[in-house]
Amino acid sequence: MAKTTDKVNWRVKGEYFETCSCDFLCPCPTTNLSARPTKGSCTFAFVHRIDDGRYGDVNLHGLHFAVLGRTPEASRDRKRSGRRPDVGSCAAHR
Repeated sequence: MAKTTDKVNWRVKGEYFETCSCDFLCPCPTTNLSARPTKGSCTFAFVHRIDDGRYGDVNLHGLHFAVLGRTPEASRDRKRSGRRPDVGSCAAHR
């Protein structure tokens, strides 16, 4: 495994699905995580399927993973307050 100071070549190709408690569409991806959740906080689920990819020498082909969590406020407000989002679960399988 690479050290955190090493530069590692990586690439992924696949599908990404998300759902959250905001109205209509999640505003986070299109605002670089700076938008406020439309209902004050956001509960979310992200699911990824990697059809082809590598992280250095590690083959990521066929990897599926999900991240579930809740963010109490916009990213820019978390930076000022020092709060972090609650990530409830992260699971992966091939």
